[in-house]
Amino acid sequence: MSKTITWKWLMATRNLDRRVSGSDRVWYSAYIHLDGRDYFSSEFEYLPDADDHLIDLITENGYIVDGYTPPEKGEEEMILDSGERREFESGAVRDMQEGKGRFDLIPYSTFLRIFVDEKNEIQPEELIEEYTHTGDPEFLIEALRNFFDVVLLEEFANLEVYIKYAFKLAKHFEAGAEKYGENNWKKGIPTSSYIDSALRHYFKHYDGQEDEDHATAFVWNILCAIWTCKHRPEFNIYKQDNPSTVEH
Repeated sequence: MSKTITWKWLMATRNLDRRVSGSDRVWYSAYIHLDGRDYFSSEFEYLPDADDHLIDLITENGYIVDGYTPPEKGEEEMILDSGERREFESGAVRDMQEGKGRFDLIPYSTFLRIFVDEKNEIQPEELIEEYTHTGDPEFLIEALRNFFDVVLLEEFANLEVYIKYAFKLAKHFEAGAEKYGENNWKKGIPTSSYIDSALRHYFKHYDGQEDEDHATAFVWNILCAIWTCKHRPEFNIYKQDNPSTVEH
């Protein structure tokens, strides 16, 4: 007899295959209620004609939750820590970036055209590059919307997505506060640091790396960059009329 399952949400998290090869394989996460318990799933490939198999995937490979907050994966760190610190003039600190590459220096509008003949949708990295040319944070806002719509395949205005990522971001902010101190990021970090980190997490998410929640880390860095542009404009190093000489 089939089990009684109550869907709280089933959401696409990524569709790398469609972007690269044109196939329709989609990866999902799910939040369900089953036999008196709530489960939050890790990513899985959903086969519509195999609901019983889907339930097994969620209950065997997922995590029992209370309410909307999934527990952290035991094998996954929220924020990886090299142990090395970079301190900015404002007193804010971040993990050392040396050896991780400079993703903020890649000309994405040019790089993408090498691999994609016809682009139907502008990609987040192109919008971020536009921000680096103009200093206008509206491009970062659009990049976030694009990330949810195109990369995560989740409608940006969807209330459930908003709630889901509020919990994810809360966990990320908590981990950052424990690592660097509460509101360390508000002291002032050059937006180039956020852009570099955001793009690195963006490509790690696309690469399927699971050592961190790279999608949430991308969102966090872009949000902090947008906040910095508004509240600490002297750290918006891309702004055309910004006379700031802060370290970046």
